[in-house]
Amino acid sequence: MREFGFHDEALANAQECLNLVGNDMVMKSKVFFTLAEIYDAKGEMDLSLQYHEKSLTERLLITGDTNDDVANSYHGIAMIFDQMGKVDKALEYYEKSLAIILETLGEDHPDVAQSYNEFGKLVGETKGDTDKALEYHAKAPEIRRKAFGEHHPKVSEQHGGQL
Repeated sequence: MREFGFHDEALANAQECLNLVGNDMVMKSKVFFTLAEIYDAKGEMDLSLQYHEKSLTERLLITGDTNDDVANSYHGIAMIFDQMGKVDKALEYYEKSLAIILETLGEDHPDVAQSYNEFGKLVGETKGDTDKALEYHAKAPEIRRKAFGEHHPKVSEQHGGQL
């Protein structure tokens, strides 16, 4: 429902799910993450950040700090800080997410390429550091070439669209 713009209905459904999952920490963390995404789609960044932080807290309790779900929570928080214009906080959380992704998936995973694109966009557009942005953006296609092959369309993908 969120993806089709039915935010209020999506919120009602997510709240009902939250009531149904009770104390199941895994499901609660997923519902919190969904609520964060819904509030993000509504443009309510403060509420989105609150639910991302709740999801992160649950996920850290469940799995510790080296898990894909924890990386996703860090990534979600980074995106919200980025949208709020809090660049340094966004970079801090992107770095936490990237560290986990590198540890769990390895340096040649496509998710790492996406992270490098996001770093490049953030430092280039927001901080004005074009040299660092180019360095990050150059890493992404190399990783995608290894993962998908030289002529795959994903090799040219970049955050927000095509190169």
